[in-house]
Parts: sequence; structure tokens; C-alpha cells
Amino acid sequence: MRGNIVNHIGVNYDAKRSYKHYPKKFKEDAVVLVFEQDYSVPKPAEASGVAIKMFYRWKENVENQKADITLLEDEQIELKSLR
Repeated sequence: MRGNIVNHIGVNYDAKRSYKHYPKKFKEDAVVLVFEQDYSVPKPAEASGVAIKMFYRWKENVENQKADITLLEDEQIELKSLR
């Protein structure tokens, strides 16, 4: 058992990492700025306090959802079976 290990500057390495969770609506509204307002990703990410890498992930998810919507039902089933 390691217990609470603390380095020389007082950082607790055994503490669980906490992650910030954003509501789905917040993510969608933020990504809309990129698609509809022609912003580059870093600008709205910085303005909303979200890491750029995470914002790109949100953008990719929205693009994937749009691609799935445009597929016919048979194509969606085939795509799911291939995955």
C-alpha cells in the first residue's frame, strides 16, 4: 500500500483525477460556431475554456453524427456490422 504519496511540492499523486463534464447542449452550441460561423477551432475553444484537443473531438463527433444521418437505414446497418 502506498498511502497518500506526496512529492516535494505537495502534490498528491494518489488522488483521483477529476474531469470536467460538459452538457451535450453546451458541446453542440460550441461546435455550431465552427460550422455555421466559420470560426477556426482554437478560437471558440479558448473562449469557452475547453481544451483544443477536446473541441476537435466534439467537432468530429458532430461530423460523424451528420454522416450517419445521411446514410440510408440499410447502409447504417451495414456500417455497424462492419465496425
